[in-house]
Amino acid sequence: MKKLLGTIAIVFGVFAFATFTSASTADVLQPASDVVYDENLIVNATGIFDSVRIGKQDVGGVTFFNGTIVNETTDASSNGNPVTFGDDVRIDGMLWRGAVSGPGDSMPLKLNDDVEVYGSLTVVGNTTLDSDLIVAGNINQDSESYGAVKSGALVTTTGAGCDVRRFFGPYNVTCERTGTGRYRITFDGLNVYERFFQITPYTSGTFTNVAGNVDTGADPDEEVIRVFMKNASDTYFDSQYFMINIY
Repeated sequence: MKKLLGTIAIVFGVFAFATFTSASTADVLQPASDVVYDENLIVNATGIFDSVRIGKQDVGGVTFFNGTIVNETTDASSNGNPVTFGDDVRIDGMLWRGAVSGPGDSMPLKLNDDVEVYGSLTVVGNTTLDSDLIVAGNINQDSESYGAVKSGALVTTTGAGCDVRRFFGPYNVTCERTGTGRYRITFDGLNVYERFFQITPYTSGTFTNVAGNVDTGADPDEEVIRVFMKNASDTYFDSQYFMINIY
């Protein structure tokens, strides 16, 4: 009888221990395999996950963040860690900073790094630079706008004619001698009548006075600038270089 009662006591003791152990770990779910939900999962508090995977190969998926994404962790110096994207990022909308989009709210979008643009960069609005502008290629500006030089040429002259030694810009430049010290410089496709221009003698010691005007005769040619060269005696003469820039 005593042995039977002892056995019963041991059984109840083991059952009680097992029950206590099960109750103490009831907040830890350890399913034998993946848990599959065929319905929406609604969590009325904060869900804490070590990692989350959304979508799969050739199917994709959509993640809805109806609020703000924050990395609340810090580094060894207690500085905040950034939200990190470990892959290429595609943005189908706009990027802005602050509560509302658009300029003028004293909340500019900040880029704290060097930036490389693989393609064209179009700026709708003003561009302010607080440092040097380094350009590896050409600077082009629409012919109707002001600021940059649109085209330019170095012209050599002789008693028989003239030659465009070199020029720049998208407009073809040609020269014609119409008389002693008189030339017509054509900027094909550029309306020079509505532009500013500057003519500079390219001299090696001989005094040269250069003047010019837009060819506005009976049949105005808005692509032509007439150039006149005189020496120290106020006499038209050839055999001199000059440069011309169109702004």
